[in-house]
Amino acid sequence: MGFDELLNTGAVPQDERMADFIARSRADRNFCYEAAERAARRVAEDPEVFRQYLDVQSRFLRYTANNALLILEQKPEARRLGDMAYWKEKGAFVKRSERAKPVLVMEPGKEYRREDDTYGQYYNAKKLYDVSQTTIPKREWQGAPREYEDAGLIRALISRAPVAIHTAEEELPKGERAWFSPEEHSIYARKGMGADEIFCGISRELAHAEYAKGDTGYDREA
Repeated sequence: MGFDELLNTGAVPQDERMADFIARSRADRNFCYEAAERAARRVAEDPEVFRQYLDVQSRFLRYTANNALLILEQKPEARRLGDMAYWKEKGAFVKRSERAKPVLVMEPGKEYRREDDTYGQYYNAKKLYDVSQTTIPKREWQGAPREYEDAGLIRALISRAPVAIHTAEEELPKGERAWFSPEEHSIYARKGMGADEIFCGISRELAHAEYAKGDTGYDREA
């Protein structure tokens, strides 16, 4: 059989193409909603899955919690994500065998006006691909895990502290490692602690300081 018969085909009507696009977009959005919900349930029920979620969020700091859940559900080992245009700019291409296996995330679309005159926002599913799905050689992206010294980790922990941090000259309440004082807008840390103790103590008190948001009457028990 010659190839001429393959060429004798009519154009696909514009309305049909649009209908197919709308159907695929709706299916992708529904997949994202269901996948994020499944991931959220797993995170809530299993401490190991919660750890995996935190690992994903740490690698994708600029992604929303919802998109981190989507990555967790689809490709938890992902290291770096981008669409086809992004990888092309980097001089790479998504492997043909991987093109049907994108990682779907949600991105904001157009705003719309509700019947009560308030505004909402549409969300669209976007197809991304991990660096492992591209033509970038494995040796270039699969390096050894980065290791940090304790001093560097501590500096990172307190680099954007919302309050001042001081070493304590006196015993802290209840013998704690660290203590947030809303009246003095400061965190006091016990002297002579090791790195692990500093992390456990300071990180909790930083959370209290964030909750207080400058309120001198902050009640930590509440």
